Amino acid sequence: MTHSTFAVPRINLADLTIEEATTWLTQMCELGLDYHLDDDPDDIYMYQQGHEPVKLFNYQEVIALRMIVDAILNLEGFDPFEVLVTWHNHSDSQITHDSPMRTQ
Repeated sequence: MTHSTFAVPRINLADLTIEEATTWLTQMCELGLDYHLDDDPDDIYMYQQGHEPVKLFNYQEVIALRMIVDAILNLEGFDPFEVLVTWHNHSDSQITHDSPMRTQ
């Protein structure tokens, strides 16, 4: 079972720029939807004590995320991991070891 709404921010992959990729990654962090980009989004689950694990992303989101992340990882001169680390280091809402989000 997955959630029912499309929560992944939209991004235009045609002529993708570093600024657009940075904005998208920041939005993912702000929404609590960020994950390690080397992981397959289909393997990301939400865990809450007393409940069965639930996939964070539905099928359509997984397909979209695979395309988006591939484009971002292939963006010349851009390190998306630096954006994610910087956001988490400067955010009041850092993911902690108690986070409900984990990979399988």
